[in-house]
Amino acid sequence: MSAIGNVVMALTALAALIFAGIQCRDSLRQQRWAEEQERKQDARELERRERHDLELRESRNREMFRDRQREISHVEAFAVVQRCPGDSSKPQFRYGIELSVPTEASIFDVRLWVRWVESDFSQKPRCRTGAGGEGREKCYAVPGASHPWRMVRPGNWLIRPATTYPWTHPQPLPSDSEWMSIYSTTDEHQVTEIEFTDCYGNTWRRRYNASATETYAAAFELTYANEEELENFVVDD
Repeated sequence: MSAIGNVVMALTALAALIFAGIQCRDSLRQQRWAEEQERKQDARELERRERHDLELRESRNREMFRDRQREISHVEAFAVVQRCPGDSSKPQFRYGIELSVPTEASIFDVRLWVRWVESDFSQKPRCRTGAGGEGREKCYAVPGASHPWRMVRPGNWLIRPATTYPWTHPQPLPSDSEWMSIYSTTDEHQVTEIEFTDCYGNTWRRRYNASATETYAAAFELTYANEEELENFVVDD
């Protein structure tokens, strides 16, 4: 009987060990599953926070872009005309360009691209791609393709094509001036583009839709971002 009892006791002990092993294994599996779920939850929370931070950063960048754009969005350039004194039966006109800078700070590296039928520029015509006019207009960079005005102060300025540039600054345009703006898209005197850099070092380009039939629309684009917050808003050529 003692031998049988010893066997029974041994089997009971073995069964207890096996059961304890199974419980330990299940416990470890449960612990690992809980740790894995916790890691996934932490990863989701981290992803959520990163996404929220990214959205917040993008929102701030968009607002910064809008602020920068609003500050200089009214910088304009357009052709102007003035009637010359003389025989009223044969009116004569002279043409120029008005550069309007209604900003609190100066703008820099200012360059205009214009269509001008007369050959009264001191430089040779130099057109951008697609800036021609069916062979009639001549396209010029003012004051020059590689010599912009380094700085133009706030105000309204008159640019005469026959003036020597870039060594002279545009002339102030009096408030009672008789120069009248030209917005016609069929006129032979047009500003097609203006480029300049704001006081933060960002470069902007306004393209006028000179080929439109009724409107004189403009596209205002950021072409270089000196501030890294604006880099995603740069328009590629």
